[in-house]
Amino acid sequence: MKLLNNSDKLSSDTQQALSDCNDHFIPAIELIDDAVDSTVNGAFNDAINYYSIAITDFEVCYPRLKAMRTANSVDVDDYVDNHIAEVANARNALVKFIHIPLDILKVVAASSPH
Repeated sequence: MKLLNNSDKLSSDTQQALSDCNDHFIPAIELIDDAVDSTVNGAFNDAINYYSIAITDFEVCYPRLKAMRTANSVDVDDYVDNHIAEVANARNALVKFIHIPLDILKVVAASSPH
């Protein structure tokens, strides 16, 4: 969002890539909320599905983030690279943290009666 709010500094390709990523990040965060709610309510298989879909949403954006770091010589100085690196690092951390409850839920779901 930081980058999109300063879109006058960005090439049109970068603006589009960020907009596309934003379209995946917002639903992914909502899916994580749904997964937490499902876990609290004991719907472990639903939670597993929500976490898995959230990870997929984060994965869809990653190649575009990587490409933006080097593909846009039009962008001003290191402004884009710094913010893209920040977004990519946040995305990587989220995916790692999502795998923790996902792996636990898979074990719990497999050992619970069906």
